[in-house]
Amino acid sequence: AGGGGGAAAATTETWLPCGPLAVGEPSLGGSTSGGAGLAPLATLPHQSRLVAALLQDHAVGMDACIIGGKGSGKTSIARRFAGALGYTPRTVFCFADLPARDLLQRRSMDESGTTIWEDAEAVSAAIRGELLVVDNVHRLPSGTFAATLGRLITDRELQLPDGRRLMPRAQVEALKQAGACSEDELASLVPVHPSFRVLATAEPPTAWAVGGDGGGGGGTGAAA
Repeated sequence: AGGGGGAAAATTETWLPCGPLAVGEPSLGGSTSGGAGLAPLATLPHQSRLVAALLQDHAVGMDACIIGGKGSGKTSIARRFAGALGYTPRTVFCFADLPARDLLQRRSMDESGTTIWEDAEAVSAAIRGELLVVDNVHRLPSGTFAATLGRLITDRELQLPDGRRLMPRAQVEALKQAGACSEDELASLVPVHPSFRVLATAEPPTAWAVGGDGGGGGGTGAAA
């Protein structure tokens, strides 16, 4: 689901079907290209086309979701996309019991024992202009993803539990120039970096009906 760093970015979605795994490709959590014990990775034509499509989406400020069965190369394509643009991706590994708030911030303790809020991967990526990879997003309970990260993806805005508010950089600058906010309000605004992008992976809808554990075999596409 889309939106770039600009205030007027249109809401868009791109769903990309993912086909069979390339020969020698590592599975999730495995070694990357050039790792010990792995033969050189073979790039299949459909993978090259998908990476090219992702690069085009990135150029116009869009986020994307790659849909494919288990072992179909979704993680490999995400890595190739990140490498092509010099991103060091931050990955959220989704599971059914993941607390919704943990997608944004977590409670932690500093060296003095004081309880503090710690930014989760999504917030850190948004602030620093990194690539957020949401792996197996279909495993989250229905509505969780949209309720927590929906506004960040579509509008690049998000209210955080610690009181800060993420907002597109252009809007933050406009508020400063207009003098429409107090100093305390401006201090709570955190600009979202224009380079921030979201790339989700998911299994075909047939897997969602069985709790995210199905969907093996070749890739299937879903319409936007």
